[in-house]
Amino acid sequence: MVIFQMILQVILALIFLMSGAGKVKGGTEYEKGFEAYGLPAWFVRVTGIVEILIVILLILGFWFPITLLIGAVLTICVAIGGTLAHIRTKDDFVKLLPIIFVGIFAIIILIIA
Repeated sequence: MVIFQMILQVILALIFLMSGAGKVKGGTEYEKGFEAYGLPAWFVRVTGIVEILIVILLILGFWFPITLLIGAVLTICVAIGGTLAHIRTKDDFVKLLPIIFVGIFAIIILIIA
């Protein structure tokens, strides 16, 4: 089970590293997307910083279990927020799948840890 947990940690860290780095860097695509969800453009960078924080917590979780738990809870919060944003704008279910899987992975980590 420990190896499975570590694999999920790495998967989540890579997902949030790619997503968070793009948001911190900024760009009109992200800003337009967030505006479509009814969120201000500046919230893109805030979300990116939170996602990078999650990456750091998940990586530190290999040595400090409490940071893994904090990272997993924060991931679940981001997943809930993302899911609600997609539902609010009536996005297709296919667009919801990635964030739903991210949330499920984080829940599994909480259960295993």
